[in-house]
Amino acid sequence: KSFFDVFPDAADSAFKEACLEAMESRSSTQTEEYYESIDAWLLVYLYPDLGGGLSIYFRDTTERNAREEELRRNAAIIDVLDDPVYALDDRETIIGQSPELVKSEEEYQQGIDRLRELLSSNGPDSVTFEIEIQPRTGDPIPCEDHMSVLPYEGDQFEGSVGILRDVSERVERETRLRGLNKMDQELIAA
Repeated sequence: KSFFDVFPDAADSAFKEACLEAMESRSSTQTEEYYESIDAWLLVYLYPDLGGGLSIYFRDTTERNAREEELRRNAAIIDVLDDPVYALDDRETIIGQSPELVKSEEEYQQGIDRLRELLSSNGPDSVTFEIEIQPRTGDPIPCEDHMSVLPYEGDQFEGSVGILRDVSERVERETRLRGLNKMDQELIAA
């Protein structure tokens, strides 16, 4: 019996094409594809031998492919967000930079205090608070910081993740509204 008699699912596949190519060219090759009958992704290495046969080595890549798909899905989600997303590692760095690069010392300390709240035994899953972010140029931007802790096991803190939402328009509306309320109060009092 041939290999394809024993494994009929492989008879009409990229694997069969790779086998024929390796035998014909007498050079090694590889292919990767999903095999429904075993519910697995396999990376297959094919090596022609001197006797005219073919040595075949399989590596199950199902978990790696699942992780890569999850990364692609998460990247797509982040790409459609209008708000900046950040991740702080356990050393308090933002993508290789110190948080103080964009936060004042006071704002940085507020973030640390909120992080301690998250890490406390009875802390919430996430917190939202307002801070000001200082861009490289221009005025500070009032932002809402929605922060959560990255998943971790035991006592090993892995870092935090958050979304910064520019709330400049809301702050401006609230300031105007307070001004209007103050004028109303003055008019009523007069």
